[in-house]
Amino acid sequence: MNCLPLLRVSARLLDLHDSQRVPGNSPVYTQEDRPGRPDGRYLDLACLVLDALRDFAHESGNAFTGFDALLITVREHFADADPDDLRYVLNVLARPTELWAVERDGDKATLVRDKQTNLVERTHYADDYRLTAVGRAAVSIASNIAGFVYAEGDALKLLRAIEMGDFAAVPAFCDGLLDTIRYTSVGLRQEIERGHVDRESDGLPGRCQVAANASDPGTRSTRGRAPSPAARA
Repeated sequence: MNCLPLLRVSARLLDLHDSQRVPGNSPVYTQEDRPGRPDGRYLDLACLVLDALRDFAHESGNAFTGFDALLITVREHFADADPDDLRYVLNVLARPTELWAVERDGDKATLVRDKQTNLVERTHYADDYRLTAVGRAAVSIASNIAGFVYAEGDALKLLRAIEMGDFAAVPAFCDGLLDTIRYTSVGLRQEIERGHVDRESDGLPGRCQVAANASDPGTRSTRGRAPSPAARA
């Protein structure tokens, strides 16, 4: 598990969540040194133990896993992992914290409170652990590959949402797909202008084909599966 993408998208949002600034005060934001250890040790342990919990969940059907088994697995990658350090990390991951946010639905704004933030669940009677639903989502998001070469797959997801009538998900799929193509196209154009990419290079036709398939997912969506009822009609 690579937690850095999650940190990139959440660090400044958490800064705003935790801000002590009084509304209406100066807009100046002073760059700060983030507190804590600069060696990444605890984050590394967290990623390793979350990966271990995911693997054990696959084998056991999300049953609880003992601390000793987790320590052995973590030490396969972090040989000198201290048991107390790992327990500390698990204690942090298992502890919920309170978040406040505004949810908007049209013109209606609602202040919501959420404490479902613990990634790990611990038994009260033993030193056993397993991933929570939020923990499983975190591992899945961290391992999700968001790249231009997968834009065609995103287009197929969009088509599937339409076929299933899940129209609430359609705008998000459209926005994500358009952003991927738009930003990658701009980046590719800049690379060509700088001479870093040859217009006749072997890789360029492949990218163009991805863009073509993503723009017209119907050309690939029915391959290997039965047509929808609407199509048969």
